[in-house]
Amino acid sequence: MSASPARPIYPVLTTTTSRSQFPPTDDNALAVLTYAVHHLGVSHVVVAGHTQCGGAAACHAAANSATPAGPPSTPLDRWLAPMIALAKEVGGTPAELVEANVRAAVASIAATEVMKSAWAHGKDVQVHGWVYEIEKGRLKDLRITVDGKESA
Repeated sequence: MSASPARPIYPVLTTTTSRSQFPPTDDNALAVLTYAVHHLGVSHVVVAGHTQCGGAAACHAAANSATPAGPPSTPLDRWLAPMIALAKEVGGTPAELVEANVRAAVASIAATEVMKSAWAHGKDVQVHGWVYEIEKGRLKDLRITVDGKESA
């Protein structure tokens, strides 16, 4: 038995975007997506949020605050603003916000020129949305997969 780590039989590239968001103007996220899809040839892009997310809890609390917030003025405020807006839109619990946020990120990724170009060139690549349930130690498939054959 070899002491070397197991290696996947397909290309895998991981990156982290806080709060599982995929801002369409984030050059870092777009560069990673481009590299993964067009250069490594990955066939599955997974957006994975998680329960007990501090970012989701903070955004949920801010969205439900009795004190109305002004326009975001600090880097942290601007960073949290999209998820606070989503929390105001969807309501519910922080766990429901995590799921809504993953769904939004899947749609955002599917709408990028990176994915549209890949699908236009016949690449078989899918975007999936999952949530890691920390308290249960398992992945929950949100049953949202975009493959370019239907609109996101």
